[in-house]
Amino acid sequence: MTTFEHNVINNWNDLNWRHDFLDEVVRHLSKTGDLEAFFDILKIIKTTLSEEETIEIYRKLQSSKRPTFEWKDDFIKIFSITDQNILPPPIMDEEEARKKMVESRIKAEKKLNEQLSNFKGDINGNIPF
Repeated sequence: MTTFEHNVINNWNDLNWRHDFLDEVVRHLSKTGDLEAFFDILKIIKTTLSEEETIEIYRKLQSSKRPTFEWKDDFIKIFSITDQNILPPPIMDEEEARKKMVESRIKAEKKLNEQLSNFKGDINGNIPF
């Protein structure tokens, strides 16, 4: 066990640290929709968890209000979930969330294309791309 792994496990046993860490993961997830920044730490923590504790972390991540489809695969990979049926169902309408995401992307692309079509370059008319 590396010093880093040892420190993570010791910190995880501190309930205040655990609470703060999970809050930070949820906050990050709510902004990015992924768990990548915490992958290494979560992989270490998973070695100490029971199935019930793993499910509790999953529920906590659901409170991020991000659609499960954005981060569930990361969670399954990190926690080596072999039976997805143990995971709680989504807390939101995933299909509706996916539809809104696609609509938002189309709207953003349309706005960007409009801005680019109106772009005339710098003061000399030079376009930097």
